[in-house]
Amino acid sequence: MGGDTGAIAKDYCLHYYYLLQSNPQALSTLYIDSSLLNFEGGAFEGVGDIVQKLQSLPAATYDLANIESQPSVNGGVCIFVEGCMLLNQQPLHFFSSFLIVPDASGGNF
Repeated sequence: MGGDTGAIAKDYCLHYYYLLQSNPQALSTLYIDSSLLNFEGGAFEGVGDIVQKLQSLPAATYDLANIESQPSVNGGVCIFVEGCMLLNQQPLHFFSSFLIVPDASGGNF
């Protein structure tokens, strides 16, 4: 796989959580129609459904404590994130995972 998976994962997560905090609608650029999001027992498919779900979440700030990654098939990267979110002045521990794959140009995920 081209590139360092650790650097790719870190850059992706910093961008993702920045957008989630500041402009969830902009997360639409990170998904495609076949993207899937599983969140607290619910399954969401496609850009519209995923962004709608993310926009419905209450405002929070995110502190990413640990980002682990490994290469996946077809140049993809599996990412595992651990952190703390501050929601209504309450700290909550969270875990997330992502499977990102390069687009057709191979330059973006």
